[in-house]
Amino acid sequence: ALLLGWVTNNYWETNFRAAQPGEVRARYRLQPYRGPFSEARAHRAGLEALHADVLVQHAGEARAADPFPTAEGSLLLLPGWDGPDPVLVQHLRPGAQPGQVAVRLHNASDRRQTARLTSGLWHIAQAHVTERAGEPARTLPVRAGTATLRLGARRSADVILTIQRP
Repeated sequence: ALLLGWVTNNYWETNFRAAQPGEVRARYRLQPYRGPFSEARAHRAGLEALHADVLVQHAGEARAADPFPTAEGSLLLLPGWDGPDPVLVQHLRPGAQPGQVAVRLHNASDRRQTARLTSGLWHIAQAHVTERAGEPARTLPVRAGTATLRLGARRSADVILTIQRP
């Protein structure tokens, strides 16, 4: 087997000079996998390598006795959290207004997918798909605290969830 890493070059109109000063560091992670190609799985493996440390901010909820809590103890249940869902969460952050959470989703498949966003601790009261400037573009249906979004093939969407604590 051969692994060849060509970290810098100046052949294809890149921004590297022919002689680069200083040290250049490259990191590789090899992850064996047997099975058919899955773009969602490849994205997920790349994100896991990029964010190897778990990022958590405590929201004041009680500690769950079970290390794998059910929906009743999960802050947010997002697409892809429990399986090979092709809808990926690209980022999650506080929204512009108090009581809002912003989620960026990406459909890494060739087919239209349905993404469901729900919470075991909060009640999702409203959901909006936003334009790039953050302004609500259209309202998403929310039933029983679950927002539903139909996402086109290879499309991304920014969703603002308005949440209420129980």
